[in-house]
Amino acid sequence: MKKLIVFDMDGLLIDTETIYDIAWLETFHHFNIENGPEVIPQMTGMSDATSRAFLNQTYRDDTLYDKLLPHCNDLFWELIESRGIDLKEGAQDLLDELSKNGVKTVLATSTSKMRALRLLEISGLRYDFEFMCYGNMVTHSKPHPEMYELVVTLSNLPKEEIVVLEDSINGVLSCNAAQLDVIWIPEKEYPVVPEGFHYYKKFDSLVEAKNTILAIIPE
Repeated sequence: MKKLIVFDMDGLLIDTETIYDIAWLETFHHFNIENGPEVIPQMTGMSDATSRAFLNQTYRDDTLYDKLLPHCNDLFWELIESRGIDLKEGAQDLLDELSKNGVKTVLATSTSKMRALRLLEISGLRYDFEFMCYGNMVTHSKPHPEMYELVVTLSNLPKEEIVVLEDSINGVLSCNAAQLDVIWIPEKEYPVVPEGFHYYKKFDSLVEAKNTILAIIPE
């Protein structure tokens, strides 16, 4: 039985990954940078610092990320102002059901605390997390295991009693490295996954995953 359900945020609970992708693709186009559709999905689930290192290394330019980020951020918030932030299908229902059953939940996101809380407020998501872990609380972002190792430490639970819900490859890899069971609910298509990549179950949405999650918690 699982006593703690850990949720990623972007792309799993709130539909922000779509907005990030649009903003980054437009930014790549604006600066005439090639291979955006191939490169941008690889940043999903990364923190700001990890994205910076990845992008600068990919294009062999130590200044590139900081040159692109202001333009991308402006587009991101403009899109949110015009369209808002939708909840992912089944997110509120699952959180409400777990809360009703007295199951502890935790948020573990690569997004910084200030940004994450602002996005959650805009989305209108109701939550009752036991605690929340943010990208600025760790040195190494997903796919490094540090985020989920922090969750284990703060929870005071054995790993066998924890299950994580993730939408990104980097998030699943982080769980793999931390030796935690993970349910993968991909927000986008991934034609290729890294060697050693594995998960407990895979679903297309939280709606589909709900019964499996409720079946592995104490009655």
